[in-house]
Amino acid sequence: MHHIPVVFTRASRYDERMVAASPTAGSSSDRTRDSIVSAARTAFAAEGYAEVSLERIATDAGVTKGAIYHHFSNKQDLFIAALEDVEEEVQQRVRRASRGQRTPLDRLKVGFAAYLDAVLDPEIGRISVVDGPSVIGADLYKRLSKKYAHDDVVFTLGVGLPDADEAEIEALSSILLGAVMHAALILVSSESPVAAREDMGVALNRMLDGVLSHPGQTSDPDRK
Repeated sequence: MHHIPVVFTRASRYDERMVAASPTAGSSSDRTRDSIVSAARTAFAAEGYAEVSLERIATDAGVTKGAIYHHFSNKQDLFIAALEDVEEEVQQRVRRASRGQRTPLDRLKVGFAAYLDAVLDPEIGRISVVDGPSVIGADLYKRLSKKYAHDDVVFTLGVGLPDADEAEIEALSSILLGAVMHAALILVSSESPVAAREDMGVALNRMLDGVLSHPGQTSDPDRK
């Protein structure tokens, strides 16, 4: 079997992987682009992709419509930029939450919990979960998932399951991410999202226990 070469130590090699580079100041053009994406993100979240015009976004951003076309080819292209902005934020929330957890099981539990908490933010839930798949299509949405979530989960599972081969780790990662993304869809469509969040969290933890727990092992630091 071909194993994924990973090392898990308290020296925080994993944590170093989870830390994103600090943002740097950009050019005037970069700042204009950022303002457009920020305005688009707010508008898409408030009204949904279909209801938002580029004229509205230009007004909110304080730029001309031509400035939008300088950076983006069309509304869908701008939506993709807003979606990536959301996904980057969620990724950082998840990485901050899971940093310092001592076991792969704990990292995944805390990370998935952070993702579900992020989805309760209406802006994130609307753009990432509700509109994202339908606006950009399943293939691109899956590629974005791989960019912002899949590889982190693969890495963590590789640490927790050192005897599993690469194909099994890839399959498990896809299954787990599919489950947590479906849980997110349930949350955003629920009449009681907070209660649904609790139920989904319990269910996901049970599933992760089945994947990563070993006889005699507990992920609860308060249990002896």
